Amino acid sequence: MFTAVEDLMSREPITLSETDDVAMAWAIINHRRIRHLPVVRQGKLLGLITRESLLRAEVEGGPRLASTRPIGEVMTKEVHATRPGMLIRKAARIMLEHKFGCLPVVDDQGMLVGILTESDLVRFAADLAEDMDRVDQIICRGLEPD
Repeated sequence: MFTAVEDLMSREPITLSETDDVAMAWAIINHRRIRHLPVVRQGKLLGLITRESLLRAEVEGGPRLASTRPIGEVMTKEVHATRPGMLIRKAARIMLEHKFGCLPVVDDQGMLVGILTESDLVRFAADLAEDMDRVDQIICRGLEPD
């Protein structure tokens, strides 16, 4: 079984526009308890906002000034994205090697179609471990699965 990014990614992620402000980003991140927000223009990926990029904006300009800044000024513009068909093992390796917390998923035209996060990979690992436990019970111990 080869699992692709599209099998695990979160579809229709919450996004921001480059003209939205830092205060809105903080509100969404805190309310939804997420760490990454893709920034799009008409569906096309432009950048990424993270908790870290928001904190950096506050350190540079102070919380009051930062809250009114447009996202386009503080977002990470050079974002490594992936395609829906990429194998999970390759996407996970990219995230691990570069210490990325997520990979936006784009189609051939650069349109955002989803986001793969560390949480998606941990959920996958937990499911895989459960499957391995069942196989172990069946094959190695001769027991019936739960």
